[in-house]
Amino acid sequence: MLPPLPETPPEVIDLILDHLEDDTMTLKSCSLASSLFSTLCQKRIFNRLSITVQIPEPSGPAPNPILRIWPGVPMDSITTKIAHFIRHLHLELFMAYESSPNNDVIARDRLVAFFRKLDKLQSFSFSARLWTDILPDLVSACFAMFNSTMVPKITMRRLCFPTSLIASYCPHIKEIDILDCERYTKREELLSLLGPPPVGYVKYIDHIGYTLGGCREFYKALKGPQSCLSLDRLKSLRMTGLRYGALDLAADILSNAGPMFEHLTWSFDDDPPEWESWEFFTTEPPRVYEAEIAEVMALRLPETTRWLDLGFNIYIDEFGDDHFEHLEWLCTAVECRNSTEGITLVLTPPDFPIVHRGNETWDNGRHILSRLDRALTACDTLRRFSVFIHYNWTDTDNDAMLYAKDSLPIKFLNRVVEGFRRCLPRVQEKGLMTVQWLVTERQDLGLNVALRALEEGITGAGVHQDFNGRFKVNEVYTETKVSLVMSSGWASSSEDDEDDEDDEDDEDDEDDEDDEEGEDEEEEGEEDDEEEGEEDDEDDEDDEDDEDEDDEDEDEDEEDEE
Repeated sequence: MLPPLPETPPEVIDLILDHLEDDTMTLKSCSLASSLFSTLCQKRIFNRLSITVQIPEPSGPAPNPILRIWPGVPMDSITTKIAHFIRHLHLELFMAYESSPNNDVIARDRLVAFFRKLDKLQSFSFSARLWTDILPDLVSACFAMFNSTMVPKITMRRLCFPTSLIASYCPHIKEIDILDCERYTKREELLSLLGPPPVGYVKYIDHIGYTLGGCREFYKALKGPQSCLSLDRLKSLRMTGLRYGALDLAADILSNAGPMFEHLTWSFDDDPPEWESWEFFTTEPPRVYEAEIAEVMALRLPETTRWLDLGFNIYIDEFGDDHFEHLEWLCTAVECRNSTEGITLVLTPPDFPIVHRGNETWDNGRHILSRLDRALTACDTLRRFSVFIHYNWTDTDNDAMLYAKDSLPIKFLNRVVEGFRRCLPRVQEKGLMTVQWLVTERQDLGLNVALRALEEGITGAGVHQDFNGRFKVNEVYTETKVSLVMSSGWASSSEDDEDDEDDEDDEDDEDDEDDEEGEDEEEEGEEDDEEEGEEDDEDDEDDEDDEDEDDEDEDEDEEDEE
């Protein structure tokens, strides 16, 4: 009889399953292969769950809403045991057509029953694709789920949700992300379902941007008497966009932040993709362009600020003049705050053709960059200054769009990066600065992509994000010519311009070559003239010989006649 096989150590099993964490199909097979793997595989499969509620096109009787669950299991099959494995939940309401009361009730009942099965959540995100009020019963169930699961992180995107009530009813919230949220109109009906408000603190506030209505309501309630949250332990503020009122809101939040605040992230590039632009639903005033930052930006950072992550556009007006007012604010912030340890700066110039001017890209900002160089050098606490020159490599409005699969204008990108390095020699000499080009094939915020690249430790001359959001590592590119003609009348050369110094060297080399060629041509010309002269002399001699021979023949003829 064969001896029993030794049991596999639990550490080895965990290591194997961790390696298969992204392979859902293999994990499903492992869970069915042995009871030893069942619980461990289910824990990894259902760690992140996404539910999409879609109302299909009505045809006859109102159809039932479609609830799609990733990773591809029916909602009814998620038992209480499996629900305990869920740690990150994403809920999306996609209503392509006007919802009927019957559909809303069906979706609400199924979601409420599902929420009751959840145990502990680490994050919950809620998004929608239509500006409609969510049923008060479903909102009430969400608040009950927030408190029962003690979820510390909530993300709200593109929906009408009572964000102001979060400050009164959710004391366990540590991080909140509010993006494009609108006013909830069924507040009174909802309050009748919620009991009296139950004190805690906010650890992080994420994404104050685009439409500020939802965030303004939340912040107003945060300072109200019934708030169970506080800014005393606020550590991080993350904002997206620059609109009228955004600066005042940011200044108010930072002035009320406690001594633990240390991290500001602000992306001024607030142009979302077309499919995420909801401005036509709002009454928000137009955004403030970067050229006007100097007039409105009076934002003072707390003295405890240690990390700055900033993304700016380089604005070029119709006369081709560059504006770097945002860098003036950064210089002031660094000069006044000597506790800064790390700065991430993402600069987004216009498209390739407009700035196809070699090192002249930074000419109009050299005095500001020189000031920034001195300020960063004088900051004794600075440990890292990461710069990304961001270009978007697609133009959906142009028939001649360039799509970067395996080709990029590498010479042009390296030239712009090197030109920026030369503007900050002191920081470069201290070894604190890294400058990389950043190319994205889809319309993502450059700052978000740059921070992810830093987190994943991508080094080298540049960072390339493909259309699927993945980074291309160790890619070998072929040189590409930039040949787009912009509607504003700017046109680029069909060939990459060389660096200014290279141009001068090339011109000198060409002049030298021309001189050498000229000398060679003169020498060859002289030799040719000599050869032609010799040939002419020979011809003359031949002619003379012929004449002598003719004379001799005539004399002989005369003698014969006599």
